This record gives sequence, C-alpha cells and structure tokens, in this order.
Amino acid sequence: NPIDKGTIGAGWWDVECHGNAPPWEEVKKRHPEFYSSWQSDPFKTRFPGGESYMDLVKRLESVLIQVEMSTRPVLIVSHITVLQLLVAYFRGTPVEEAWKTSIPRDTVMEVSPTTGGGFVCEEHPLVPVPLRSQDYGMDMEPESPKGKRRASRSPEEVSEHKPVDDNREREAGEAKRLREQ
Repeated sequence: NPIDKGTIGAGWWDVECHGNAPPWEEVKKRHPEFYSSWQSDPFKTRFPGGESYMDLVKRLESVLIQVEMSTRPVLIVSHITVLQLLVAYFRGTPVEEAWKTSIPRDTVMEVSPTTGGGFVCEEHPLVPVPLRSQDYGMDMEPESPKGKRRASRSPEEVSEHKPVDDNREREAGEAKRLREQ
C-alpha cells in the first residue's frame, strides 16, 4: 500500500496528480502548515492522521528482506511512495532522500544484484503496441459513435484463435502428398 497520507490529499492527490514524483508543490499550496513541518524533516514528519516515510520503511522491511533473499526474479507493482523507497534503497541513495526519487510511469525498473552486495538499476520504458486486427483474425468495423473501433468477433473467439504458421501448413501438405504417393 502507498504511504497513508491521512487528511492531506484526500480527494485530489491520487486523482489530479500523475507525475513521476509526489505533488509537493501542490501540497505546499494546499497545506502550508504541514509542508513547512515536512520540509524540516521529510523522512520523519507524519502526514496528519497518516504516516511518515520512516513508518513506510518499517512496513517495507520484511518485503525487502524477502526480495533480497529470493533466488528468482521478483516483480513488484506498487504505488509511487513505495517504489521511491525501494528504488532509493537499491540505488544506494539514503532512504531519507527517497521522497526526491523520480519514478517514471509506464517503466519497468530492473534491479540486479552485483558481486560484492550492490545492485544495478536499469529503466526500461514500455512502448505502447497498437493492436493490429490481422494478428488476431478480426475484421474491424467502422468507428463507433464514441470514436473507438470495435472487433466483429467476440473476445472468446479471439482468445481461441491461433495464428496460422505457414511452415506447419506447408509441412502438413508435403506429408499428405508423400502419404498419397
């Protein structure tokens, strides 16, 4: 779960803000008293009715131990504040400065252990891939009134569709021809 922001951000933080870091400038405008306290010690200052980054670190401790002990790849999908702390840890950034860590949207963060106990962090931006109807054996109908294209086949039909492998088809034809000889 993300950091519990308590009464700060209720109704706007998660809805209006979609950047690579929490909306600190907006917090400064909407909650100047909290922001001033937070600026003096962002790691330990608790959100009113919520928790601090330090509280979140305590919650993540057991997860971090499990990730470090794992001998297989681990996929973590979470909220920005959780990812900020984990990425800061793996990059060797002091966790007290995790709140400054930028977490790009639509990006996979790959963390690999190195010999000697460190980690290498790499970012892999996801590239949107347009749906090509011919790949799924669908005929596309003209745009609907809402401007979206609709497939003329049901999702069940699409999921059952297997693309034709030209080599397999040719080989099957050759095998049939040889049997008939």
